[in-house]
Amino acid sequence: MNKELIKKVRLIPTEEQVADICYQYGIGNLISIMEIFENTANVNMKILTSTGTYVIRIFSADLQRANFVLSVLRTLESNDIPALLPMKNTAGEHYIKFGSKSLQITRYKRGQTFSFNKKQAWSSGKTLYKFHDALTNITDIIAPKASLYPAINIIKEGIAKMEKIRNKNTSSTIDSTINLYDEIVEKWESKSKLLPKTIIHGDWHQGNQIYSESGNVCCIMDFDFITRAERIFDIAYSLWHFRVYKEGISMAKAFMEGYGYGKLTEQEIKLLPLELARINYFFICTSTLSLNPEYELINQFNQQYPFIRWALSKEGKNTINYLCQKN
Repeated sequence: MNKELIKKVRLIPTEEQVADICYQYGIGNLISIMEIFENTANVNMKILTSTGTYVIRIFSADLQRANFVLSVLRTLESNDIPALLPMKNTAGEHYIKFGSKSLQITRYKRGQTFSFNKKQAWSSGKTLYKFHDALTNITDIIAPKASLYPAINIIKEGIAKMEKIRNKNTSSTIDSTINLYDEIVEKWESKSKLLPKTIIHGDWHQGNQIYSESGNVCCIMDFDFITRAERIFDIAYSLWHFRVYKEGISMAKAFMEGYGYGKLTEQEIKLLPLELARINYFFICTSTLSLNPEYELINQFNQQYPFIRWALSKEGKNTINYLCQKN
């Protein structure tokens, strides 16, 4: 997570402003603001108007980036992959400015959240494969300002910041982190050059999908971090969210079955444990770019280091290999 992500700016429209936004988009009169979901990167507001239920989304992206995301959404739609396109306002625009950020509106999609159902996990994997396959030929991209992808320059920036907060409380943690660099980052850089790339979602986890009653993904959400990179990032990130190293093995197995046995190359399977470790290493390194770097460094290290050691162990590698093979 880079510097852009940690500068949280509260930017929530007032009821009067929401009413004006409804007018601009021609979606009827505002009845109520039903819910507000705010995180570091964006704000989502569920609203009820005289014509239905909608979601206002306020996010950090310039118009060029927003239009790139829109082109990806259109490609997904043309391939019958469930993603909501932003509505046009009365001026024919998909996006409007709201302060320093951008704003869009989509219709509210009804569905169920992830409930640790194997059919849901299977469908999540199946949908991710379709997502990757549909977008593999898109090479002309506008990169996001912020990303969860473990870019080497951001990792190096985080490590450099560590030295500035080195003291008796952080010294051993910093040394342990730096000692992992060659084992994770250098090894990845030397072995990942020829891995298949596509447009990745960048934040593929089960909370970013809505499911039908039958357990199928009926809507993909949150495209803030889409970019072009190795497709196994999305897979590794999702496996990590399943807590594959603890109680999530059955969900992870269903997810990989949905993605498709035989769809990953031998090199992807071989490097998947390393990618899992690299994601967690990224979280440790970028903790020092936060507003409270000493606390976050120690906290992230304590959370992520055990998983890194597991992912790089024989047990971790055998588990990942099991998940990727038809048994």
